[in-house]
Amino acid sequence: MKLLILYYFRFLAQLQLQRIKPKIVGVTGSVGKSTACAAIYTILASPGLARGRAKYKVHYSEHANSESGIPLDILGLSPNNYSILDWMRLVLLAPISLFRKTPDYEIYLAEMGIDSPKWPKNMDFLLSIFNKKVDVGVFLNAHLVHSENFKNLEEIIIEKKKLVNNAINKVIVNEDELAKLNIKDTQVNFWAAKQVAQIFNIPPSVSEKILKTNFHLPPGRMTIIPGINESIILDSSYNASKSSMLWALESLASYKNKRKIALLGDMRELGEYAKQEHEEVAKKALKTADETFTVGPLTKKYFPVEVRNFENSYEAGLYLKDFIKKDDVILIKGSQNTIFLETAVEMLMAHPEDADKLLCRRGDFWEKKREVWRARV
Repeated sequence: MKLLILYYFRFLAQLQLQRIKPKIVGVTGSVGKSTACAAIYTILASPGLARGRAKYKVHYSEHANSESGIPLDILGLSPNNYSILDWMRLVLLAPISLFRKTPDYEIYLAEMGIDSPKWPKNMDFLLSIFNKKVDVGVFLNAHLVHSENFKNLEEIIIEKKKLVNNAINKVIVNEDELAKLNIKDTQVNFWAAKQVAQIFNIPPSVSEKILKTNFHLPPGRMTIIPGINESIILDSSYNASKSSMLWALESLASYKNKRKIALLGDMRELGEYAKQEHEEVAKKALKTADETFTVGPLTKKYFPVEVRNFENSYEAGLYLKDFIKKDDVILIKGSQNTIFLETAVEMLMAHPEDADKLLCRRGDFWEKKREVWRARV
């Protein structure tokens, strides 16, 4: 039944795309997709671009990157709570979208996330939404993230690269080559965004200026937030992989002459690589941070026993409220959905009234999920 519903949404989304006729820009990778998409959107949609025009009209599938999320986003719909009644609501509303005024955008920017090589959670299904016709395909990287359904890293690379293999214009990031040019971490995403912009006749110099002026990292991606007791919070609570954890710890290490605290959550969906990946992060954390704390069963299992573990982020936040001293720097990072480390961030903010503006996973949908989570803890 679920597969039939997906086919239904896909068919209607294809009809909607025939009405709109946008250029399709797809972005995939294990980490950095949201940041790269945000950078691409910032450049393409900024005023004063390309031959005197005001801007490109771009629609970005923000928070909708899956086999159900992308078709629903194209139809102008989004789930409320994923209940049976909610799916019934979406099924009834989906065809009505085709009778509304045709959306007015020239570019559809799709964040394309996969967590399996098997239909419908693979790249082949996502490409089928666009009838395998993608104008620009961006491949950022492949790491052991969402890897529990894959045999190995090579299988992840093959699956993700199907996007660029089916694209008219290809942007493929070679992290090793860019590192030789001292382009790494977030700058890699900016490099990819500027390559996409060039395809749309926007010079790199213009893109660079726009990013410096207009771009802000999405919430929960190493956002610097004032904390209690004049501390500094490095909020990277949106998600986590080994590579992003190691980079975040490098950023923490750059704060000299300050006490450095790391609050790290589980890295999920690693399958057989969970032990190895968590142990590598643990080794780096203990070398970098003066104090390391963890949240979740995986970090409890794979980090050294002397590292204090909390069952949930609320307990961690309560403890750290009394632990944090003046001028401390606190890195908070972990996987999404089950850890909710943004809860700890909010508890440690100097101005928690700014939470809706600064933190990730806001809005009614996520608040309902947190309510269910709070009831359990």
